[in-house]
Amino acid sequence: MPLFSTPVVLPYILEGDTAGAVYPVTVQTVATAAPGALATAKVLVGGVAALRHPGHTVKVLTDRAKIGAIGAQVMGPYAYPLTRRGNLHHITFPTRIDGDQNQSFEGTFKGFDPALCFGVLMDCVHLAFINSTALGTLAAHAERVNLHIFRVPDGVLKVLAMVGFERLLPPHADLTVALAVLRQSPPLPTGLTAR
Repeated sequence: MPLFSTPVVLPYILEGDTAGAVYPVTVQTVATAAPGALATAKVLVGGVAALRHPGHTVKVLTDRAKIGAIGAQVMGPYAYPLTRRGNLHHITFPTRIDGDQNQSFEGTFKGFDPALCFGVLMDCVHLAFINSTALGTLAAHAERVNLHIFRVPDGVLKVLAMVGFERLLPPHADLTVALAVLRQSPPLPTGLTAR
């Protein structure tokens, strides 16, 4: 099924907050259609809001959601860096990560700053091939950026199993599971910076 980039503005509140603050978050989702974009935004906003406000109960206000126009088709895998502040965007990668793409792929992961994000969720549903150099990039940065991969195709899963990669970076079934595991991960110190 084709996936498309779709912006969703989705606010949340902290239950019991006497100030009554509303926190709007724009999420550049990847989904098949508007209902999927809203569902994805709800999962991401709920998760990142809980990470940003530990100890508070978060209520996502789906009745106030604004869904933008469906945008460009997303052909390959993509990642959501869950930032400590601001909006949520996705970063797309080619369907085959090999050769010339390795330098860009590695640069992207080197650029993630643990002081600025809680973790990175990578949807691999349209990943057709990944070479050993790109796997090395994921392995090198998995712990540092709190990387979680999900929806990995069977062919790629077999390769990951052959090299023992799934022990280092266990693949998750979907976004909801990946986010739940990320939220249980120990938080990284906020003073860390990218190397």
